[in-house]
Amino acid sequence: MSCLEEAAAVVRQRREVYGKPDAYFRRFGDLLTAYLGVVITPEQAAMVMLLGKVARLVASPRHRDSCIDAIGYLDCYAKVAGLDHAL
Repeated sequence: MSCLEEAAAVVRQRREVYGKPDAYFRRFGDLLTAYLGVVITPEQAAMVMLLGKVARLVASPRHRDSCIDAIGYLDCYAKVAGLDHAL
């Protein structure tokens, strides 16, 4: 199974557990806003999660799970940003 195929399966599974990306990242952005004291949009919240995976890939560039998660977060970002390319 390719990383893209695996990411699609993970995104579908997580959607069942956590809800749709737009609702999840709106909620996450609201929590970050409350904690940081600056407004964090759902798009920014999704990017924060993606950047966390990128930081892990810098330390461990061949870690497959981080690649899969990064693909999934990028897909979620696209969905939240209205690009509608959800897996």
